[in-house]
Amino acid sequence: MEDIQIRNFEEYDISSIQEILSNLQSPSSFEYNATEIISRAIKDDPEGIFVACCDDKILGFAIVVFRESYQIAFLDSIAVEQESYGKGISEKLLERCIQRAKAEGARIIYTQIANNNKNAIAFYHRCKFKPSGHIPEFYRKGLDAIIMVKKLVVE
Repeated sequence: MEDIQIRNFEEYDISSIQEILSNLQSPSSFEYNATEIISRAIKDDPEGIFVACCDDKILGFAIVVFRESYQIAFLDSIAVEQESYGKGISEKLLERCIQRAKAEGARIIYTQIANNNKNAIAFYHRCKFKPSGHIPEFYRKGLDAIIMVKKLVVE
């Protein structure tokens, strides 16, 4: 396997992230804009943006936002370029997000995914996330969002 490194986001990563996003299929045909996504993430939690790279090529990214008042972390995004699917990059990005969440004192980490995204649902199940509910018609085409949660602290 290639030597995949996970590091903090740098401004010059935006064009690579936009390229990854442009090849993703949104559950609601939404067109992703990396600048908007990263700008929002920088405002919410600038230390929670990570990229996966190999030989200076960005292969994927993840965004996790810590909510101090609730001691929870929201996994906003994980995306990997299609050519790198199946290489464990999503797992490495998720692991780094979980490390960050734990370091900040998060009790849980959660995310939301479209109920028709079978690959993402399977991924989060493999990573020990549990379905915790849903939001009806969350996405533009009337798709429900599934809330997936992982406890980080054993009570």
